[in-house]
Amino acid sequence: MKRINKDVLINKKQIQNTKNEKDILFKASHPFVLSMEYVFTNEYRIYFFMKYVRGGTLFDNLCEERRFNETVTRFFIA
Repeated sequence: MKRINKDVLINKKQIQNTKNEKDILFKASHPFVLSMEYVFTNEYRIYFFMKYVRGGTLFDNLCEERRFNETVTRFFIA
């Protein structure tokens, strides 16, 4: 699940980018790309529900590591 605060979207002017992300995730059909199951919204947030990926996403791992070494980079590129 990805949770997005609506006020942050507005302040950072990311509304169109988020709409594009939603459209792409709904249309994605590839074994190595997450696809979206459904979207839920309330007054304050937008929730993207995607398939579960054990080990997290590439972005999550990159944020945690800050920088990948060459071996890890080759793995993700392959």
